[in-house]
Amino acid sequence: MPVLLILLVALALSSCSPKVYTHPTKTTQDFNREKYDCQQSATQNAYQMGMAGNVFWITEQMQQFLQMKYGWVPQSQY
Repeated sequence: MPVLLILLVALALSSCSPKVYTHPTKTTQDFNREKYDCQQSATQNAYQMGMAGNVFWITEQMQQFLQMKYGWVPQSQY
């Protein structure tokens, strides 16, 4: 039982580590502009899906948009 608890805590902490996005050919300015675009799209989609203001859903969608639409790759900071 203690092993399961330790495993669950480790999993929870690892998912909370900050992400850094990298792209081989783009700048920080590109990232900021594209992140803003993704946040706007995710917020609009959340509203249309009846999830307006759901920060978790909007963040997940924004991260997916950054990867799929613009090619940014997330990497754990730690």
